[in-house]
Amino acid sequence: MAVFEETPSKDSHLDDSARLFCTIVNSRNNDGHTEYILKVHRGYNEENHWTIFRRYSEFCALHKDLKAVYYEINLPPKKFFGNLEVQFVKDRQHKLQSYLNKVLDHIVLSSSYYLKRFLDSDNYYDSIQDNDFQNASMALRGKTDFHTMKPTPNIGWRFNKQYCNVKKFNDSRKYILTWISDYGIRRCLNDKETQSAFKVLLELSHPYIMPIIAGDCYTTGTLVIRSCSSKGSLREWICRRTPFDHFLDKCRRYRDESVIIPSNEVSTISIQVLHALNFLHKKNIPYGNLHTGNIFIEDEVAKISEVENGILGLPSFYKRFLIENRRIKSIQDVDVYCFGHVLYEMAFGERLDACFFDSEILVLDCYEHLRPVLRLLLSSSLETKLPAVLELLSSNAFCSGSSKIKFNNPPRIKITSQSKAVFSKCLTNIEDNLIKEQNELKKHKKRMRLLEEVEASECNINVEERRKSRRKSSQSNTKIRADLDQFENMSNCSGRTSLSTDSSSPNSGCDKTNETNNVAPKIIPDSSGTSPSVSESSDRSAFLQSIVNFNKNKLKKANSNGI
Repeated sequence: MAVFEETPSKDSHLDDSARLFCTIVNSRNNDGHTEYILKVHRGYNEENHWTIFRRYSEFCALHKDLKAVYYEINLPPKKFFGNLEVQFVKDRQHKLQSYLNKVLDHIVLSSSYYLKRFLDSDNYYDSIQDNDFQNASMALRGKTDFHTMKPTPNIGWRFNKQYCNVKKFNDSRKYILTWISDYGIRRCLNDKETQSAFKVLLELSHPYIMPIIAGDCYTTGTLVIRSCSSKGSLREWICRRTPFDHFLDKCRRYRDESVIIPSNEVSTISIQVLHALNFLHKKNIPYGNLHTGNIFIEDEVAKISEVENGILGLPSFYKRFLIENRRIKSIQDVDVYCFGHVLYEMAFGERLDACFFDSEILVLDCYEHLRPVLRLLLSSSLETKLPAVLELLSSNAFCSGSSKIKFNNPPRIKITSQSKAVFSKCLTNIEDNLIKEQNELKKHKKRMRLLEEVEASECNINVEERRKSRRKSSQSNTKIRADLDQFENMSNCSGRTSLSTDSSSPNSGCDKTNETNNVAPKIIPDSSGTSPSVSESSDRSAFLQSIVNFNKNKLKKANSNGI
């Protein structure tokens, strides 16, 4: 096994397939520019998080990369004046958060290199791809029959997979070289076990599995060479794209311009794919990477590709949906569920960007014989176990394609006892990781539910406190109004009394005052009908009584002669 000089790469313990989450927690002013503070965490473990700072111009650069090949997302517009105002910054922060949520929720955009570089620039940078191409060229030197033509970047969705066009000496046909670097933490086999399993796949021969022309495993990656299909994959056939177009361009919604595959061809392709999956399941070879980009059509025969992904620990394109679907428990369930997505894409001419498919309106738009199969594989209302591949092969949905199934060259594979143990180990590891991640998602949802309940209870407490404050304020205002009414009533009474006493006798006012000073103040009930206690209102009543008893006739005339 050849050993190359190792070059710097991203963290070997990094789970590249884990979903990224991002929250804009705040903003700050840095040299006259607004920087948004982003908290990012990988997977459902929020302890694995980091903080980054991004300006609006960096959001624009990300949007430019995504929009160049994907047209269904919108970024908040620019503003040339007043872009530092507090309210505008808050509004833009909210809109940018909404933009990030849409991108991160999208199964294709969330896996793009542009987004990962934007959120985790320490582990995703352009020089990694250059190093991968260098390692691939060095590995190709050991294959004396081939020589490199040119790299073809961005034709696939995996960051750790690079592609090159290669040519064989004295051969006009073209071949595609795939270099898989940085196996990741999902790989459970050591170098010796990986080499043993890969040799088995090199010798695999099946009419519906694309063969590996040449390849080898190294410490820095795995080299795989296959023939280059002139028509490209099933996805490229449906969306009218070439094999070397940008992956995001091939994955955007293309229903309006897509090819509608005839019913009989859908049945034929489905039967051929199911026979290939059934063969892998019988031999206990892990796959789990079925999608329309890994199905190629050659001479009206469908062939699945990338069978080495399972032993290399590469996750499925639909991994996010596999974790959400509790019906999936084994690698066979993974392949059957992914076949449901392939069937949907052939039937409707567009990709299903959701875990389940329950729209009865759209079901009526597809071929009638496919409706029960789509409901069986993709419906969220069913809790039964997913059917096996053999059950699908025996169903009436694909009877029209069974007549075209011919095995001119019977399948051939040589598996030693050592290789069987390696494949069994790999299968067990994949299924254990699947169950583990499903449990992590369940705990995450439970934790989020509890947080929402806590926030709701705190909100209710705050509302109740505000209500109490309003009631207390209302009672205080009522008491003040009652005191004012009491003051006005007493003022009116005192005015009428003073007029009557002054007209009858000049000294009656003094006697009346002395009598009233000896009488305890009378407590007048407030407007609510309840009488306040003497201890609480004695001072206030004395003050009001002194105002009531005021008589300006008692005032002495001032002597202004001495001034």
